[in-house]
Parts: sequence; structure tokens; C-alpha cells
Amino acid sequence: MASWLRRRPRAPATKLKCKLKCKLKCKLKCDGRFGLATSSTPLYQCDLDEEPVQNYKVGGYHPVQIGDKLGGGRYKVLHKLGWGGFSTVWAANDQELGINVALKIVQAAASGDTRGLQTLKFLKDSSPQQLGYNRLVKLHNVFQQEGPNGKHNCLVLDLTGPSVQDYINRHVDGFRLPGKAAKSIAKQALEALSCLHSSGICHGDLHNQNLALGIPSLARLDQKDFYQALGDPRKEQVTRSDGGELEPHVPPYLVKPAPFADEQHLDLHDLKLVDFGASFRGEIGSQSLLNPSVIRAPEQFFGEKLDFRVDLWSMGCTLFELVCGQTPFESGNSTPESIAKQMIYMVKDDFPVQWQDKRRQIERQTPESPSSTLQQWLKVVYFESEDKADFTRSEIEQISHIIARLMKFEPGSRASADDILQDPWFAED
Repeated sequence: MASWLRRRPRAPATKLKCKLKCKLKCKLKCDGRFGLATSSTPLYQCDLDEEPVQNYKVGGYHPVQIGDKLGGGRYKVLHKLGWGGFSTVWAANDQELGINVALKIVQAAASGDTRGLQTLKFLKDSSPQQLGYNRLVKLHNVFQQEGPNGKHNCLVLDLTGPSVQDYINRHVDGFRLPGKAAKSIAKQALEALSCLHSSGICHGDLHNQNLALGIPSLARLDQKDFYQALGDPRKEQVTRSDGGELEPHVPPYLVKPAPFADEQHLDLHDLKLVDFGASFRGEIGSQSLLNPSVIRAPEQFFGEKLDFRVDLWSMGCTLFELVCGQTPFESGNSTPESIAKQMIYMVKDDFPVQWQDKRRQIERQTPESPSSTLQQWLKVVYFESEDKADFTRSEIEQISHIIARLMKFEPGSRASADDILQDPWFAED
């Protein structure tokens, strides 16, 4: 077995964060996305390892402080929920309706890309009777916020709890969920996909960071109880390396995302699929979807057109991760080519003839080959882990069969979300 296949279970590398910390000894400046800024740009720093401070610039993030009122004074910022490469997300109180909501503030330069917004608007008009409708985060409002860095699209959304991955990191003893919780979350994710796919919509970025747990009471909590459930905001000052004053486009502090300190409010049976920034309807080119390499479907590596069936492959990867606590393919320092090679050797399925030339090219670039199939690797990871094994060997066989149905090379051969929901392992609940 290859050395990288003997790794111990670990926290999966699905967080879409730039982990690069700017050091004073560095002569080059980090701008978060591309890594470099011009030497004339002031170097900002903060002890919190959160969104890159250098991305608070014209075209970048909108500087937000706790207590700010946005949207003409309607939305009062209470806490930070998270951030991504193109947005920050905040908990806010809608002072007109008296409810708490999530406020996604898109970078000014990215506010012209409205794919996610168009998907959310379409889903808002969908039938609530559809299976999985309640598993999708809903859009309440949209407005533009003008600030020192430009005009930002602001999406007002359902307020959810932490992502599944954040919940595991903070509340689970070990690297994986208890068996019943993993099964419940997987089933709810499939229900969400069923609703999306019935309209020809592809989410495009399905993984544990985009599956959020519900907190049914959170929207109606007053400020005191709200902070009891989420924890008080932790702030760390932003400073300039030259000791100068902060420019207007930079916030005076960064905020640590809410730890959701009070676990009793969380509901593992009220899952929401969130972040539709990569979503699309119909078909797109293989280079148009920039999701993490470790969840990419084969057609992305081999230059084919993409449709909603990309999500089915990602669902297979997500089910593996929910059950085992790590992704099926090594993602640490892997290149897209090495992940594609793992896929080629580990997935037990007929390889498409039209991809053979690209396959030979990948094999030349990455000489080391995995020696286990995905099904074998699932058993090794699950039963040789230090974490408690809640599933029997018979159940792991069933799960292995489900993953194999989802992770087919040819998109047309993959089982649909509805098909998998009818599988005996899910249907017996």
C-alpha cells in the first residue's frame, strides 16, 4: 500500500480559506487570493487567522463592525458567521420584522457574478411541497451596500447554525460523527439535491462546509439569549506594520466566527444546504466550476461539459467523509493530477474510452499509484481508526455499494438522489 494510504484519519481539508499568515519578516505582501500585493500597499496584520486583511481594499470585502446597521439601517450586525474567498457572512437582526437573519456581503469586484443570487431567487418561487425544499437555505431580501471598497451585493438569508465540519471540529470527540448522525445528515443532503436537481440546478460545491445545521429557535431569540447560544463576539485589532493609521477601507478589528457555544440549541435533523455561489442551471464548461479538487467529478478533470450530475459524485465523496471523518482521496499537498490518478485507480468502474489519452498523460505526471479500491479503503479507514465504529461490517458494505452507485465515471451511469433515497439503507429509517 502506498505510504499516503497509511495515513490516520484526520480532519478533512475542505475549508475554503487562505491559511497564509502575513509575517513582518516577509518582504512580499499577501492579498489572500493571489498571495502578493505591490510593495507600496501597507501591510496590515491581525492575530486572528481569518479572512486576509489585505483583501479589505477597493473591490474587496466590505469593512464590517459589530453593531453596524446596513441596508438603510434595517439590518443590525450582531455576530460573524464565517467567510469565503468572495464574501463575509454575518448574523444580523432585521429590525423591521424583529427576526435574526444571515447577511452575506459579497466582495465588490465579485458582485457582478449573480449566479448564486439567480438560483436563490428561482428557489424562492419553487413549490414548498417539493421533497427537500426545506433543506435549502432561503433568500429573504437582497440589497446593495455602498462602502469605501465599492458597491456590494448583500443577500439576506435564513440564519443557520454551524457547518457540519465546524460542528465536528468543535463538538465531536474524534474525527467523525456518530453513525446515526452521519446517516441522518447524508439523507437530508440527498433530499436537498433531489429538490435542486428536479429543476435542473447543480449546486456545484457540495461538501461538509456547505451543509449547515439548524437552530430552529435562533431567528426569534432576543439579543441576550442570542449571544448565549452563539457566544460573545471575539475581536482582534488590525494594525499596520509601519505603525500608521488604518485606511478607511480596512476594519479596525477582525471577528472570530461564532463558536455556537450552546450545543443544546443545535438540531442535527434540521439541515440546510447553503452557499449557492457556484450553482448553475443547464450545462457549463469544465473550467467554469472552481470547486475543491478533492470533490471534483471526473468530467471536470477530463474537459467535458458539466451538469447537475457533478453533485452526485460530490455526494459520494461527502457520504464517505461523513461516515469516515476524512475525504476518500488524499488532499493534503495533492495536485489536481494526483487526485485524478487516485480516482482512476480507486474507483471500480469501466473507464471511458474517450478519456484514455488524458489518462496516460496523468499517469506519466504522477508515477505513484494507489493499491486499494475505494471500497477497500472505506473499510480500512473506518475499522482501523481510533474512533468508535458505530456501523457493522454489513452496514459498511451497504454504504460502500451506495458510494459506488454515486461515483461512476460516466455521469449518465450515476444513481440519482431519488434513487439513493430509495436504497434499503436509507429507506429503512
